[in-house]
Amino acid sequence: MKPIAQNPNETGLLEYLEDIIGSNRYCEKIEEIEQSLATKNDERIEKTNRVKAAQVELKGLESEKDIAVQFITKEREYMLLTNMLYFIELGDGVKHYNESIELIHNLRA
Repeated sequence: MKPIAQNPNETGLLEYLEDIIGSNRYCEKIEEIEQSLATKNDERIEKTNRVKAAQVELKGLESEKDIAVQFITKEREYMLLTNMLYFIELGDGVKHYNESIELIHNLRA
């Protein structure tokens, strides 16, 4: 008797022992699980490939993101400096206004 049958119609030692032990009833379930495993593995490979493609695309956008961040940083610095200038001009305006009010009070007195 051969250890394993060459085709499904023959009986080998393994099939004979499976019949005696009763483990042959699990063969169909094992085959279903193997098919399910193969399907899930294909899905995993597909999703892994999509993740890799997304990572490549993300790296391609990294330089553009850096340019945008630099632009926003420069724009923020510009706005801060412009605000400082306006406050200085406002302070000078208030100073001139106060001097004018004082001069008017001195002229009236």
